[in-house]
Amino acid sequence: MCFDDQSLAFLFSSSSAKKEVIRVQQLHKTGAIESKPTWGLCVRRVFELMLGAMIAYLSIPVVQNLLVTKERTEVIFQGTRNSTIIPDENGGIWEEYHFNCKPGDPKKRPCVISPYHYRLDWLMWFAAFQNYQYNPWLIHLAAQLLVNDEQATSLIAHNPFANGTAPKFIRGEHFLYKFTTIGSQEARAGYWWKRTRIGSYFPPITLRAVRDYLESHGWKEPKVKNKVYKM
Repeated sequence: MCFDDQSLAFLFSSSSAKKEVIRVQQLHKTGAIESKPTWGLCVRRVFELMLGAMIAYLSIPVVQNLLVTKERTEVIFQGTRNSTIIPDENGGIWEEYHFNCKPGDPKKRPCVISPYHYRLDWLMWFAAFQNYQYNPWLIHLAAQLLVNDEQATSLIAHNPFANGTAPKFIRGEHFLYKFTTIGSQEARAGYWWKRTRIGSYFPPITLRAVRDYLESHGWKEPKVKNKVYKM
């Protein structure tokens, strides 16, 4: 319905039909033929209006999801240089990786880049609806971050281990993010998001621990490079 008859003339079976379509269109342009809507044309216009209204109605939740999503779950990558796992309540220090656009730091203002997306951030959002067994590439990404791989770190906004040695462990934490209420205490303190920990998405891993896992999926083990990366 977005193309006129002349642009689709090649679909007609006979050359005479093509010529007739072109002739009628030219007569309409010059005003030689008074354009009166036929019964079939009226029916088609009504159908097109109904179809457009239905598409617009069905698009409302899609547009709302793109513009005003109020909550979402996220996978947050955290790393530590501790040689052993120290529980958080006992002083374990875990530093967060920040991505370009997806929620991470609750004080970071949400970015708007629609209709485009950062591919990795977009995939991370979908992965948060499942578990890492359905998204083995997340473990591959974590393994690359364990060696400060340049290609991997170029895809994120902030690598907390850029200046110094790579982390010993990386884990994935599962959080629920909700927008803070305008005028609330959190909003006045600079928080865009209020997040609640759901649980562990994948446990702390080391490069050695995931070696067999990577090989089983056809990935090579990333190599540690003796290089200090700048932010």
